[in-house]
Amino acid sequence: MRNCPKTFSKAFQDHVNAWNAIRIVTDRYPEKRGEMHLLFKELEQSKDSVEFKKLQGNIWATWTEVERATKK
Repeated sequence: MRNCPKTFSKAFQDHVNAWNAIRIVTDRYPEKRGEMHLLFKELEQSKDSVEFKKLQGNIWATWTEVERATKK
């Protein structure tokens, strides 16, 4: 990433951090396996749904910033 624009590097690192943060919830469900979208639908219905949805929203928000940084 050393040759990437700083705006992209920061946006990408923020996105990685958002994915790591969601592990606070997903690690509570080690028995769940499968395709990510199906797993996420299950977690949206879990007792941790409010926290999960907030963290998931951050993933999408940071991805928007990554996309925006690629256009600069």
